[in-house]
Amino acid sequence: MSSAELAYFQKLKLEVAITYKKVYPSCDIPIEEWTSQDITNFQEELLQHVKGQLSEKWFYTHIKGRQDKIPRLDMLNMLSEYAGFKNWRDFTSQFVAPQAESVQTTVVPVPEKANSWTKWIWVLIPTAIAIYAASIFIPSERTYYFCFIDADLKHPITVAPVEVSILKAGQSPILMECDTDGCFKITTSEKSIRFAVSSAYHKPDTITRHFSNRVPPETIKLKTDDYALMIHMFSNSNIDDWKKRRAQLDDMIADDARIFQVNPGTQNGMELYNKQGFINKLTTPIRSLKNIEVLEVQYSDSQISSMRFIQTEEAK
Repeated sequence: MSSAELAYFQKLKLEVAITYKKVYPSCDIPIEEWTSQDITNFQEELLQHVKGQLSEKWFYTHIKGRQDKIPRLDMLNMLSEYAGFKNWRDFTSQFVAPQAESVQTTVVPVPEKANSWTKWIWVLIPTAIAIYAASIFIPSERTYYFCFIDADLKHPITVAPVEVSILKAGQSPILMECDTDGCFKITTSEKSIRFAVSSAYHKPDTITRHFSNRVPPETIKLKTDDYALMIHMFSNSNIDDWKKRRAQLDDMIADDARIFQVNPGTQNGMELYNKQGFINKLTTPIRSLKNIEVLEVQYSDSQISSMRFIQTEEAK
C-alpha cells in the first residue's frame, strides 16, 4: 500500500473526528483514543446518517490499531460520506495528499495566481526549448544576391547573358540566368553554395561561397574572353586592313579548330567551318557574314579549339 493512501486515511480519520465532535462537543481526544462509549456513539451516528455499520473490533483494528494498510473501499466510502463527501474518491480529490506521519514536512500554501503562473512556466519552457532546437537543426531559408561585372571595365556584364549553373553533389546542375543588370538571386537553407558561371565574352569560372548569418549582395568580377570579344568586334566594325585582321585571327584560332554556326529556325540547323573557311568568311570585303554573336568558346594551348556562334543580321 502506498504511503500516499495511508496519509489520506489519516486525514480521513481527522475529518471523521471533526464531524463527530459537532454532535459530541465534549469529546476532545483524538479518534485513536476514543473510549468504548465514544465508539458506541459513533456506531449510532453512522447508522443514523449514512445507514452504515461497523463493529467495535473493526474500530480497534483499523482506527486504534497499527496503520500498515487502509480498510476496504466500502468502509472508506462510508467514512467519507459521514465526513461530508460523496465517497472515498471524492474525498481524495479534495485534498493534496498529506505526508505520512513518519515524514515531517512543512507545507507552504501557494497562492492561486502564483500556481497559475507556475503552470504557464512549465508550458513555455518546453516550447522555448523546441523553438531553439528547431533554429539549430532546421536552418531557415535565406535569399542571397550575386552580381557580375567586367574585371577590366568594372561595368555590369550586359552585352551577353550570364548563365549560372548551381552545382550540388549527386545532382545535375540547376541552370539559372542573370537579369538585365547581370545579377541573380538564390533562396536556400544550405550553409554553402557552389556554381559555375559562363558568358559569351568572359572566361568561365566556378564560385564557392560559405554563408554566414547575413550576406550582403556580392559583386563578382569576370575576366574578359579577349578572343571571343575580338571576333564579335571584327564582325561589327569597318576595318580596311584585312591582312592585319587575318593575321590576328590566324594567331587566335588553332589549325584544327572546329567552328559551328547555329542557324535556328532553318532546316539546316548548323553549319561547320574549319579555320581558313571561317577566316575567309569573316574577312572577305564583300561580306556574307555580319553581326556575329559568340555562344561558346573552348581553348587549347591558348588558342580557340572550338567555337559556336550565331549570325544575328545578314549583310545587305
